[in-house]
Amino acid sequence: MIAFRAFFAISPFCRIELAGADLRPYAPERIYVGERDDMAPAAACVQMAKFLDSEGGDVSVKVYPGAEHGFDYVPPALVTPPMDSEALHPHGEDFTYPLRPYYVPFADNLAACSFRITSISQKTTQSQVSRCVRKGVHTASDPAAAYSMQDDLEGSLARFLSGGQRVLQ
Repeated sequence: MIAFRAFFAISPFCRIELAGADLRPYAPERIYVGERDDMAPAAACVQMAKFLDSEGGDVSVKVYPGAEHGFDYVPPALVTPPMDSEALHPHGEDFTYPLRPYYVPFADNLAACSFRITSISQKTTQSQVSRCVRKGVHTASDPAAAYSMQDDLEGSLARFLSGGQRVLQ
């Protein structure tokens, strides 16, 4: 069995109360989240990381100032010249995902939800979700935050890899 050397999450759902079982992570965790993320609030991730650290885990959160949900997306049209023509969006180089903050009124948003779990494989029920789900999320790409996150992620990967392996760019 090959064990994970580390776990990395970008804008994860962190409003989870870990109760009852030994849920300490067996590998380091690194979480990257936007300060203004109203779908995956940064404060919830910071709180969860503190709890997991107090239980003996190695969990850290990097919060990107001013960044919203989707901050990690950089449209191909911003890469000049395209770094990889094979990686362009299917609509072509001129297609740009909205760069300015925008609101998606129909998106399910669980930011107001909090779930208590006793097992990492425990599922939530529809009744738990329907009590707290709301509609709408703000999102915006943030190239500066995205490139900063890529640098942070690359640095973390380099620290966790060993034995002559290197991070591919």
